Amino acid sequence: MTENKLNRRDFIKLSAVGLAVAAGTRLIQEAQASGGAQGERQWAMVIDQSKCTGRAGNAI
Repeated sequence: MTENKLNRRDFIKLSAVGLAVAAGTRLIQEAQASGGAQGERQWAMVIDQSKCTGRAGNAI
């Protein structure tokens, strides 16, 4: 039997890939589950942050 040594760097890489795959799978499942009815109007909002004036009244 060959000894397969996994150093810390490779372990972190593999862990990050596994986590990304798990998170991506979860997001895909949720997106499919919230499909909505066909023909129904869907809305979205886009905010151009480069146009923000930075006034104190707009701060979160």
